[in-house]
Amino acid sequence: MTRRSSSVLGGLLIAGLLTLLAATPAVAQQSLGTAQQPAAPADPSTAPVANPSPVPRAGAANQSPSPGQPALPAQSTRPGRPAPAAASDWTIPGEQIASQVRFLGETVIPTGLSVAGTTVGGLSGIDRDAESDQYVLISDDRSDRQAARFYQARINVDDSGLHGIEFTGSHPFRRADGSTYPTSSDPDGGAVDPEDIRVDPWSGHYWWSQEGHRPDNPVGDTTLAEPSIRVAAPDGEFVGALRVPANYGVTTPGQGTRNNESVEAITFAQAGSLLVSALEGPLLQDGPPASSQEGALSRITVQTRAGQLLAQYPYQQEPLFTEPEPDGRAATSTGVTAILAAEPVNANQHLVLERTFVAGSGYKVRLFLIDTEGATNIKDLPSMTGNQVTPVRKRLLLDFDDLPLCGTENPDRVARRALERAEARAAEHAAGQALERAMAQLVDRDRTGTDAVARTRVETRTEPTAEVDVRATAAAAEQAGKAEARPCEGGRAVDPVQNFEGMTWGPRLSSGERVLLLVSDDDFAPDHASKLVALAVR
Repeated sequence: MTRRSSSVLGGLLIAGLLTLLAATPAVAQQSLGTAQQPAAPADPSTAPVANPSPVPRAGAANQSPSPGQPALPAQSTRPGRPAPAAASDWTIPGEQIASQVRFLGETVIPTGLSVAGTTVGGLSGIDRDAESDQYVLISDDRSDRQAARFYQARINVDDSGLHGIEFTGSHPFRRADGSTYPTSSDPDGGAVDPEDIRVDPWSGHYWWSQEGHRPDNPVGDTTLAEPSIRVAAPDGEFVGALRVPANYGVTTPGQGTRNNESVEAITFAQAGSLLVSALEGPLLQDGPPASSQEGALSRITVQTRAGQLLAQYPYQQEPLFTEPEPDGRAATSTGVTAILAAEPVNANQHLVLERTFVAGSGYKVRLFLIDTEGATNIKDLPSMTGNQVTPVRKRLLLDFDDLPLCGTENPDRVARRALERAEARAAEHAAGQALERAMAQLVDRDRTGTDAVARTRVETRTEPTAEVDVRATAAAAEQAGKAEARPCEGGRAVDPVQNFEGMTWGPRLSSGERVLLLVSDDDFAPDHASKLVALAVR
């Protein structure tokens, strides 16, 4: 029995359990077809097939999600804002979090590299086929350079570091009629905007997401394209498509996904029986995008591999890390770029990558661990605006500013990091002073023979700390923040932190750590780079 066959059998068992849980008389009378899916698309490549995998579905196609899903909580914080997470192991000291992730290495893919007659670039997703130890990477080229496509590669990584990537082939994605996808300017529509890709652990097929097309200010007969999740064979041939939730649609004014902020990330969960997707930004009806003052609420969706919508959860995005320049708001973007199941059989915990770009300040990329348990299931909530919701729990695992990445340091980034450190020191100093005052008051109230012992504790725990002048520290950092040249391979002068969009697990190391691989999208721009970064995660 092959490993793929073994995983299929395991998936069948899980699928059977899910079917039993979902199969109730009340559910059987409801139709998912009219309530959960948009109108049939004109492009036959987007039409859902009976089954995009060679195994029975995980649940009947005409069933709605089972009753008993978590209801909206009676109380939360102010409408449309998340409730605070309960105290748990999610409050972890920074040094312990840092010990969970360590840097293994990075490599920069040469600009203009040609593979099978195509230009390697726009790499926005990556996944590993554990059976063959081969990787697949998707390009977000909308057929404007070459046909929308993916690459296959081998990556050399071990306990001693990352030793490079070798591209072994490239294939275009094909439509149901066997043709490749047209360019984004094709008047007949049918173009795609590829973003993420996953290897099906049951079949070995490639599931990939694309964001569709919805210009902010459509003119005349501008063609709109629905976002979708499609399935391809390893040679690119069309296999099928997953029914995406109706609220992902783009045809209703003021409703649905934003342009270029749609189905950015997907991952398999629960041994391949579930497909989890994350929107890059909030739905139009869920509120505005993040600002420097406030984050945004986007959605994480859980479906069976047959398309049955099980849940949608609020995800609290971080605010912009700095204030955009007055004329630079249009060049600012932020959102979720990747999601990855933390464990193969765990349906609740995932790694989430958030990426922000602010003109003049560059990129900020952060890696979070999230847990959907206890979050509000909002699959039946048309809008989060004005409603009380509890988002998924999240905690920071890594800020990419802390990685020793190659490139030329942006002076603004140097100054910002110095300011963040100064503010942290100031906060620690203020906390130390507060503790000293509290302990002193405690001693003053107890004028017994224990005074000396208590005062000794105060002196030990709150040794005098130098005052921290945040402004002075930041000003000094700005003066000293000259570009520190650490050229990448080939002497590339690019920012160390790039537009990281793809994420996958690699092999397990002899230390017991798992390799986490991340790839950046160079946007086919000369001042950007396609970087591959390897981390070791406990």
